[in-house]
Amino acid sequence: MTMTTSFAISMSLDGDFAWLSWRSRCAPRATPPTSSTPSTDERRPRAASHPPHPPAPPAFTGLNGGPQFPFTEAVSLFVECDNQEEVDRYWEALTADGGEQGQCGWLKDRFGLSWQIVPARFLELMSTGDDEARGRTMAAMMQMRKMDVAALEAAHAG
Repeated sequence: MTMTTSFAISMSLDGDFAWLSWRSRCAPRATPPTSSTPSTDERRPRAASHPPHPPAPPAFTGLNGGPQFPFTEAVSLFVECDNQEEVDRYWEALTADGGEQGQCGWLKDRFGLSWQIVPARFLELMSTGDDEARGRTMAAMMQMRKMDVAALEAAHAG
């Protein structure tokens, strides 16, 4: 059984420091393991673009160390959204007050922390259909800043 994490995020600015914290709750997920799940046969190559990770801890607090230790794209937070309204809500909140839009669902918040705001529907589309449908979906996503579920579905359908 794979696990998914839901979390509540809060950020505050205290002097020159940005505080980021979240509370997470792990819950069973009904979907089968993905390619990022470790293979039971270690001789088989894995197609994951990122390493597998354990379920999130119950709480996490991050602190940037001021201007001498800025955030970089080496670390980002991935938010899987249930629908377009949730994508829009996160996108607007995180780009407000000095955040920067990026390509393909990426953004930086006002503190410089990178986020990936991804609709679950995109992940579903990329795991269904034939190679051409997935290619159209990927090509559409590559042209976007904030992901648009309706446009991704239209591209997938051809």
